[in-house]
Amino acid sequence: PNIVSIYDYLEENDTAYMVMEYLHGCTLKQYVIDHGMGLNTDYILHICLSVLDALAVVHKAGMIHRDISPENIFICEDLTVKLIDFGAAKQVYLDGEQTMTVVLKPGYAPPEQYVKKDKQGPWTDIYALGATLYFAATGIKPEDSFSRASEDTVKAVCDINPEIPVYLSEVIMYAMAVSIEERYPTVEAMREALLDSVN
Repeated sequence: PNIVSIYDYLEENDTAYMVMEYLHGCTLKQYVIDHGMGLNTDYILHICLSVLDALAVVHKAGMIHRDISPENIFICEDLTVKLIDFGAAKQVYLDGEQTMTVVLKPGYAPPEQYVKKDKQGPWTDIYALGATLYFAATGIKPEDSFSRASEDTVKAVCDINPEIPVYLSEVIMYAMAVSIEERYPTVEAMREALLDSVN
């Protein structure tokens, strides 16, 4: 339910078309702008858990999205959260490096997406989700991860928005760690950390 549905596809005019679910609402980027540049804790949790549910399905299928950002998360009128735009999605093989096209959104892409040969996996989407939640909580696009690798000046979420509890700030910052080894390796690990902190 948290992934945009595709009903049909066809090939005509030397190209291909997809018939997709029509969504009423706006992107997360627009939603944050419309709601005062910093959402409340309950809604950030709702967005996070909804996207984690979507990513669990994507990752179980052996794919990664590779383009999670405020523009690719859609908030429906009934507040359902949908992950959209799978144009950069790729099948991944977790047994080693593979060559991938460089597709990224500065501020939301982790360092491993800046090079053609690097180990991308679920942790790649987790960084992008963390950076997206950072924007949702603060109204600020995070500094580019490639720059952060040499000097990380990104402030903690709770330092910018004191209404965000420390536990949620820590989960977001851990998700967007520059080093792969310091990030959550799976969506399940991120969900567990989040729910353990809430309970």
